[in-house]
Amino acid sequence: MKFLKAAAAASIAGLMCIGMMIPAYAQTTDEQTDSTALIAADADASEDGGYLKYKNNMMRKMLLDKTPVGRMRNDLDMCKSEYGSYLTHDVRFNGMGRHYGIDISQWQTTDIDWDAVKEDGVEYVILRVGYRCYGSTGELRVDPCFHENITNAIAHGLKVGAYFYTQAVNAEEARAEADLCARELKPYNIDLPVYYDIESVDYDTGRLDSADLSFDEKTALCEAFCDRIQSYGYSSGVYANKNWLTYMINGYSLGQKYHIWIAAYMSDITSYTNTYDTWQYTSLAEIPGIKGTVDTNVRYDMDFAPKDTPSADVDNDHDKMFWNKVDGADGYIVYGCDNDKDLYEVADVKGTEFKLPTPPPVKVCLTPYKDIGGDRYFGKRTPLINSFKGIISELTAELTALGKNTVTWAKVPGAVKYEVYSDLSGSYKLVSTQTDTTYKVSGKDDLKGCHIKVKAYSKEGYEGVMSDALDLVQNAPYDVPELSVYGSRICWGKIDGAQGYTIFGDNGFAADTTDIYYDVDGSEKGTYHVAAYVTDGNKKYYGDSSAKVTVKGVRYPPEGEIILDADDAGLVWNRLSDAAGYIIFKLDANGEAQEIARTRECRYDAPDLKGAVYFVRAFNAKNGEEFYSEDSNHLRISLPVVTKAKLESLTDAAAVVSWDEVNGCEEYMVYLDKGEGYELYTTVKGNMAMIGGIADAPYASIRIKAYSGSEELLSCGFYSNELFLIGDENSRPADTETEI
Repeated sequence: MKFLKAAAAASIAGLMCIGMMIPAYAQTTDEQTDSTALIAADADASEDGGYLKYKNNMMRKMLLDKTPVGRMRNDLDMCKSEYGSYLTHDVRFNGMGRHYGIDISQWQTTDIDWDAVKEDGVEYVILRVGYRCYGSTGELRVDPCFHENITNAIAHGLKVGAYFYTQAVNAEEARAEADLCARELKPYNIDLPVYYDIESVDYDTGRLDSADLSFDEKTALCEAFCDRIQSYGYSSGVYANKNWLTYMINGYSLGQKYHIWIAAYMSDITSYTNTYDTWQYTSLAEIPGIKGTVDTNVRYDMDFAPKDTPSADVDNDHDKMFWNKVDGADGYIVYGCDNDKDLYEVADVKGTEFKLPTPPPVKVCLTPYKDIGGDRYFGKRTPLINSFKGIISELTAELTALGKNTVTWAKVPGAVKYEVYSDLSGSYKLVSTQTDTTYKVSGKDDLKGCHIKVKAYSKEGYEGVMSDALDLVQNAPYDVPELSVYGSRICWGKIDGAQGYTIFGDNGFAADTTDIYYDVDGSEKGTYHVAAYVTDGNKKYYGDSSAKVTVKGVRYPPEGEIILDADDAGLVWNRLSDAAGYIIFKLDANGEAQEIARTRECRYDAPDLKGAVYFVRAFNAKNGEEFYSEDSNHLRISLPVVTKAKLESLTDAAAVVSWDEVNGCEEYMVYLDKGEGYELYTTVKGNMAMIGGIADAPYASIRIKAYSGSEELLSCGFYSNELFLIGDENSRPADTETEI
């Protein structure tokens, strides 16, 4: 390991010249003839603080070469045969792996023999990505040798890391430096952290030194850079010397969150008690393949993982997992296991308890971890804990034949058997112990009111939670008919599974039908209800009966006057109690009436009703014959919509409203809603109305509509906009019927 011995020798040489002050301008004629020195001399020292540091190291090296003590380092290979004699490592790293590497910038140039570097024992290289100029402008620069050197280092199988020499004076600048690093590093896969190099400028005063930042403010610079670089997916760290980590920034708190790379040459590294994992122990090493001096480092296989193992358990209901806090842990990974060998991540938890999912894993465990600079270090995992809850899901029953159900449920993770309970005999009893998830029920003729429950067990014998009771599917239909009366016709909706329906009268009347309506004898009053059924040919199984309805007696044809009008959607009219339905007619170009629709409702909606003339006729039927009412008034939707309805004034006594006049209108109808739906309030000839009786109303709105013509042929338009007199759309009382 020639590299290790040469680096150690340089370190000893540095210790021999302690106290020697070297001015920044000191050079010799011999020094200027050296090609490396000429490259450094051509640099602009006012921009790059790293140049001053490198220049100082070069002068120290050449002065040492001219002294007898300094030249002794050339003979150290013969004096000592074991490298460990030259460095005193902190005892905390005893037994840990140690890896030796270098850090370089443009001052080592790109004229590097990487084969020689690797052969000398260098395992990794940390390269400067760039720097911020230490003058007042603080410009950002990319190290001109960075891309060539990192490409060659990676090509020669060396691990690589990166650093940035900062002169930032606020967090925004620190984040900008991280952004530059991320941009330049994007083409490469790096192994080691990206470090924030924070230090004073050697032999000059930089913009960071002049900013007079506080201890906390300089610490915040490091945090801003490291957090930003981690957001790009890189591991992060802080590089500083021992003095800075002790007195200028908070080395302790930074070491709890990021990798620390400490520079300590002629000082006792063992006196630094805070966390670090990389030590720069000299800046005067000579490495074969590199001209000039090189910084050398040792990186320890530091294990930041929490040392203690938490004590974990679950509550009695297996709803929650809890554990004690572990010193140094930033969080805990909860794992699940359903088969005693394959773990899967369930949650990343910051606290000391976790609500288990439903259903929970069969077993659970957890591992504490520590986050350092974007790297996660895991402690010891707890033993597996039983969390089997055995929740039965997707429990369903299907009627497969009269009196027979097939019950199924989803397989429960970790379950090896199931117990099935039923109450067919009146109380719940165990009826089956099985391994599959299907159970067939054969019981009474009708299973109405009978139930099934299921419980799962793990192989360790842990008992799951008993499922909720499942209603077995009765033979009869479940849904209940909802009845309506149209004249003498009773109607209802189709019931799923029904094979027929029976209509029952309060006088003992009963009749079967497969239709979803029934025409009773409308000449007499009567009360009726309907029940759906299925049959096996010998017996009917009825569902629950509908509510009762009353047929009050029907006149043939329906009696009463139909008044036809229109709303925003279509035609509307009043209901006649004797009517079984209504027929909508339209007059064609010759004035002939054409039937266009039949309905049981009192409205007819169509996309475009304007211009044509319509009327409606009610009908009922008896013994297959239809009977018709008188025709409604004829209606034509031909007038424009009333527009620009507005509130002119509002007092405690009344509101005055107005609107634009409609050509051809003879009368306006004003509808008022005080929170209970619209009702006709007044009819006026002009385009203004006074609305009273709203002083105590919490809400009031109006709409206006234009009319003209006669009772035989009425023309109208659609409703105006909704004009709020008191309140607005949001203050309308709940469940208010807003249609007119």
